[in-house]
Amino acid sequence: MSGSLPERLLDTGILQFGYFVIDNKVAPVRFCPEYLPAYPDLLTHLGKLTAPEFAASEVDHLIATADSVPLGLVCSLQTGLSMVYSRGRGESAVYDLVGSYNTGHMSALLMNSVEDEVATQKFISNARSVGLETRIIVTLVEMRHIDQLADIPVRSVFRLIDIIQTLITVGRLSEGQAQAVLKWINAR
Repeated sequence: MSGSLPERLLDTGILQFGYFVIDNKVAPVRFCPEYLPAYPDLLTHLGKLTAPEFAASEVDHLIATADSVPLGLVCSLQTGLSMVYSRGRGESAVYDLVGSYNTGHMSALLMNSVEDEVATQKFISNARSVGLETRIIVTLVEMRHIDQLADIPVRSVFRLIDIIQTLITVGRLSEGQAQAVLKWINAR
């Protein structure tokens, strides 16, 4: 598959533009990272781009949310960090978080994107209850700008705004659709 990374995300359906109802809210864009395992070359490439975000921080564990497990596994293999992952069942942390960990592990939280700040803070608090101290949050795509959450720095590999600009430049996204997405981002 050729083209820029934003084009590849668009061509694979991982990034979609249109009219979507997500959690009872209308959105002009949808990010579908659950399709990444179907494209191992793209998943591996994204892991290589994401892994340096962990090297810059002093962590010994990577915590992957349930929806970011595929990317988390690639990042764990790239960095050598031990991965703990969420089953995503809403259970208490001792049952939800799977992996080898003890009290006092400095950890990086990997997410595809921060969609719900309250749920993310609760996830961090639950991880802390079993000894995983989150020192940094790394997201694959910044859907809207967040510098930090609960005094924890947030770093993103890509910004949706930059992806949109690239797609406009290469003629793959109309100006009208781009404006709808930018308006949606600013309203969040």
